[in-house]
Amino acid sequence: MNKIRGAISLLYINQSTGKLTKDIVNSFVNQGHVVDLYTGKRKDLYDSLHKDVNVIESVGYNRSSVIKRIASGILFTLKVLFYLQSNRPKKVVVVTNPFYNVLLTAFICMRRSIEYHIVIYDLYPDALKQTGSLKKGSIVIRWITGFNKKLFLSAKSIITLSESMKTSILQYDVPEENIHFVHNWLINKDIKPREKQSNPFALKHNLADKKVVLYSGNMSLTHDLTSLVEAARILKDDETVKFVFVGEGLKKKELVQKTQEYGLDNVLFLPYQRKDDFPFVISCADIGVVALGKGAEGVSVPSKTYSNLAAGLALLVIAPEGSELQRLIQSFDCGICCLPDNPQGVADQLRGLFNNENRLKRFQRNSFEASRNFTLENAKEYVRIINRNDD
Repeated sequence: MNKIRGAISLLYINQSTGKLTKDIVNSFVNQGHVVDLYTGKRKDLYDSLHKDVNVIESVGYNRSSVIKRIASGILFTLKVLFYLQSNRPKKVVVVTNPFYNVLLTAFICMRRSIEYHIVIYDLYPDALKQTGSLKKGSIVIRWITGFNKKLFLSAKSIITLSESMKTSILQYDVPEENIHFVHNWLINKDIKPREKQSNPFALKHNLADKKVVLYSGNMSLTHDLTSLVEAARILKDDETVKFVFVGEGLKKKELVQKTQEYGLDNVLFLPYQRKDDFPFVISCADIGVVALGKGAEGVSVPSKTYSNLAAGLALLVIAPEGSELQRLIQSFDCGICCLPDNPQGVADQLRGLFNNENRLKRFQRNSFEASRNFTLENAKEYVRIINRNDD
């Protein structure tokens, strides 16, 4: 049950609550607000969460298959709708996780005249068009687009992750003053630059004397990681360079097969590592890779960007023109950009960077300095935006 424990009751809805959401709701509580968090069950839910947050646990997000992801999202959404029919918070903040929960939650809020705010991490149907899941002119695309225009226009505010995503949302005829972007922030405070010679992960995998190019995270079908393996093939005669992939994903099998086909000794694949080991994993590298698929430049910002910056890695961005990542590289002078499907360009950029140690060190210093812009202070911006019109 939602307990009204003070003058302001804010309901924050996100099925997959992680550290970022916890930081946001904690910021509301720290500034004197009463917060109810409606979320899915997970083992680490209460870690680092303020004791005064009232947690309403519902259906957890099941990642084990596409069908289970959809089913768990639908069940969660139905429970949210039932809850809002029986309870009336003063404000609702709903996150695009899952995206259809936003559509239906906003619809109920409109019917019940409840003030609502939308946090857009992934913009639909744009993401569906980008992945090719639905054709651009399909009925579903047109329906979601039309629904978005009505619901976005009625939202008190919309918060997103970047200037690029803000530009994408403007196509839905939302007044610009109602759209705000707040960059995400580093969630692991233990990530920092470390010397390879004393890094246990680097020593364990014989990386201490290598020039390491690291991709860590989900190996999605939409990310151009094939160009990275092809670049490794082009640079295979340089025994000082090592390409390291850490994580899982639908594209991993293809990448491993290509590596075996080419007989590459300069590529290492590893599964996800323990959370406590991750600061050593990321700091073993010289260059951190961040990739975006074509069409995703305005609808996605990889969170690994902030970890790479904090570890003092030069960034290798593989993304289309006009992405927020490209803006970040240009603003902070902290890495290099390559277009997708251009392995020779990736190889040439890497070779040039490794052959110019002063440039590489400059990028690494600038990355670490840039990381100071993406801290927990950004969570307080959510409070300022959502409450900016309060008396």
